[in-house]
Amino acid sequence: MKKIHNTFISLISQEIFLSGDHNIPLPDSTEEWEELHRLASSQHLWPVIYQCVADSQEYCQLPMDIQNKWMQEAMAFVANQVNQTEELKNVCRLLSENGIPYIILKCLSCRRYYPQPDTRPSSDEDVLINPDDYERCNELLNSSGYIGEDCFDSNSVQNEHEAHYRAKNGALNLEIHFNAVGMENDRQKRLSEVFKDVFLHTETVQYDGEQLMVLEPTYQLLHLLAHFYRHFFGSGVGVRQMIDVLILLKSESGRIDWTHVEDLLEKGKMKNIFSAIVEAGIKYFNIEPKGIPEYMWDRDVNPYDMIMDMLEGGIYGRTADTGRKFTGYFSLELDTGHNVWLKILFPSQQRLANRYPVLYHRKYLYAVYVVVRWFQLLKKYCANKKAVNDFKLKIKAGKERSNKLGQYIG
Repeated sequence: MKKIHNTFISLISQEIFLSGDHNIPLPDSTEEWEELHRLASSQHLWPVIYQCVADSQEYCQLPMDIQNKWMQEAMAFVANQVNQTEELKNVCRLLSENGIPYIILKCLSCRRYYPQPDTRPSSDEDVLINPDDYERCNELLNSSGYIGEDCFDSNSVQNEHEAHYRAKNGALNLEIHFNAVGMENDRQKRLSEVFKDVFLHTETVQYDGEQLMVLEPTYQLLHLLAHFYRHFFGSGVGVRQMIDVLILLKSESGRIDWTHVEDLLEKGKMKNIFSAIVEAGIKYFNIEPKGIPEYMWDRDVNPYDMIMDMLEGGIYGRTADTGRKFTGYFSLELDTGHNVWLKILFPSQQRLANRYPVLYHRKYLYAVYVVVRWFQLLKKYCANKKAVNDFKLKIKAGKERSNKLGQYIG
């Protein structure tokens, strides 16, 4: 692990978990500070790091133009998050006043555990509703200044994962979910079974003067793990997603039904990933696993490959090579035994609709657009040897990453 990685993790431990060494060796050159800034920004955690270093002697020796630029970045992140949170509260109030049950997923439900909640920025906010309430919800949002990017009817929405909205004033990107983890493949369908009665496992919390509905701790843990699992074995997740799990464990372990969690981790094949997260908390973030029964995790699971994958890939793997996106196919093969090439040649209805939006409304054209996609890919690769070589390298990188991370399935 690089020196800058150790510095980053130590600062996170100190600022979020209030643990670890308080005499952290900070960067001693502008180049090292820039490397720390790039790493923290790639993880969407620069506001957290800035909060920790802004008053340090080392940081104050940086050129003033850099100090001012990075201060403005951190302040802009926080200000934007404050606005998003206010807008989310307005949406939840709108749904509640109109008798539509909802659950806030991730975002605010995790942020409330952070010492400085608005330093944990989100690119969007996620709200789960019953798919039967979609049409009413859609009408309410459209009449309240939101633009919907998807259009479903009462039948098609039953098989969809989410609908995307953006506020006309730019204050919020909103995802309205109809299913907690998606139904795109057998892995997601298996995880969805855990959440089939999710509205029976909620609680009301007060946040910033507002009564809001979130998952109770046991199901919040399961949902965060399912979300982590889904993206980790796709293009990747960032350190922030692991912090969300760890800070929930630190804050709520005494309220979690561990017998229930153990059973569902086994069903969801998430025991190893949970073990890796707990071990990472112990080894890298100096968190004592108080309240977590010893039988819940395997101490032989080494979190090193997991945490390095997160540090190198950034938030959802966006800063690493694009070959990472193929990991999802290969890890799905490891997990379910399904042939990877069949998944590539015959993508799910949802994945294909992301490329050809007409399929959101005309699902009967699926076979037509499978063939259209084949011809487009043939045209792209047959006429370009460089594209073929790049594709081979991406496939190779995806397979290698999948094989390395396969230790965390099960």
